[in-house]
Amino acid sequence: MSRRPPGPIIEYYKSFRSILGVLAALVAASPLLSKALPAEASQHIFPPLGQIESLARVGAVAFAILATYVAFFLGSANGTAKVVISALLALAFFVAFFALSSRLVRTIDIPSQNAAFAVSVGFERSDFAKNNFANYSDWDMLRNRGMSDEEIEKLWTPNSVIAGRLSLWSSCVGFVVASVFALCFGVLFQTSAAKSLN
Repeated sequence: MSRRPPGPIIEYYKSFRSILGVLAALVAASPLLSKALPAEASQHIFPPLGQIESLARVGAVAFAILATYVAFFLGSANGTAKVVISALLALAFFVAFFALSSRLVRTIDIPSQNAAFAVSVGFERSDFAKNNFANYSDWDMLRNRGMSDEEIEKLWTPNSVIAGRLSLWSSCVGFVVASVFALCFGVLFQTSAAKSLN
């Protein structure tokens, strides 16, 4: 019985044994890999999202893996334009993530533990915070009240916390997926270029 040659998608994933393929895999896994980093570094790769963070990290990696699959079907001879467009989208999502992080992510140093704790907050302070902490910074309020989701939702309106966290997650996942697309299109472009030389 003769052995069937591997299908095109299997060949595609085998072509990830290249620098671009390894980079795509690292970017795709970055939401999970960043969990092992200290809070100061991790928050720049994936936002702190409170109780939903673990699910959000898994979801981000799942979307990134899906992006590798979608890139296979979108790949064509005109790979250069797709790489450039994907890279530009990745840049736009990164800028959005950077801007949102500076507005919504707060890192509180805990000198007694020689550690820092990063949390995401909302866009709008609650009436409770406006009345009781009018002259306080976000950091001072968090130091005073605590950094649990329960306290955060007392200090910021719950809807603004949800909107903030969805914005952070969407911009982070958008960056990861667009980056994975760009790298996958690069893999496809290299693979088709190598085949045309043979």
